[in-house]
Amino acid sequence: MARHNYVSVIAFVRKEPKVKETVDGRSGIVGLTTIMSGRDYNKATTGYQLNSVSFCARSQEDAILDVMENLELLDIVEITGFLATREKDKKAECPNCGVINRRVEACVAHGKVKSGGNEIFIYPITLRVKKKCETEQEAFEYLHANKEDANRVFLLGNLTGPPISGVLQNGRKPYTRFQLAINRKYCPKGLQEVTERTDYPWVYSFGQQAVDDYKVLHTGSSVFVDGTLRTRKYKETYKCKECGEEFDVPGRTIDVLSHDTEYLRDCDVDKIE
Repeated sequence: MARHNYVSVIAFVRKEPKVKETVDGRSGIVGLTTIMSGRDYNKATTGYQLNSVSFCARSQEDAILDVMENLELLDIVEITGFLATREKDKKAECPNCGVINRRVEACVAHGKVKSGGNEIFIYPITLRVKKKCETEQEAFEYLHANKEDANRVFLLGNLTGPPISGVLQNGRKPYTRFQLAINRKYCPKGLQEVTERTDYPWVYSFGQQAVDDYKVLHTGSSVFVDGTLRTRKYKETYKCKECGEEFDVPGRTIDVLSHDTEYLRDCDVDKIE
């Protein structure tokens, strides 16, 4: 596996796995929950679900599916693999007239929306059962006891566009977000020919790292990101193609929180004071 897209997580099963036969062979998916790594945990004052991150793992590999289909709720698993994305035709119903609107046609956004949206998931290379838990609290406590190793992501790629900056907490917390293009080679199941595809994860940085990232990076910059998976809620506005009414569509996605961004090539490092 190429090390320019590497994910290592410890997580528990939150939704029972589904393995089915497709035209290309077996395919499986399982819903998992991990935590943000390296965060303080105090059950008495904050609750044991602090900083939880829910995501899905998908696979078409027989060895992985053999393990996946036998997973039970609250099983603790250890996964190494890569962060994958695939296009998805997202849709939403207009609350005014009931017409179904496609995101690519109805989303009101800065600039032109080029796709129906992305699904982001983990594609495992290894999948092992670590522990069986009786309760969700027991599962979270195991994750927090192993928080330094529970959620690690390493990405190497090029920016698909200019970084976007903003502020949170009434202007006290700057952030920068950028999308990476990451190439990976794979061999489709049942074929001998190795092909190449590109994944497009989003990366967020905060504080001084965000300030530096916004100054230094631009379209085409090559970076190495050391970070963790993060769950983020968002809201988009659609304009109904039938009645013209605008309405909000909530969603949830996975991105990467950068702890450290290493500037590799075509970066304006001289702009850092």
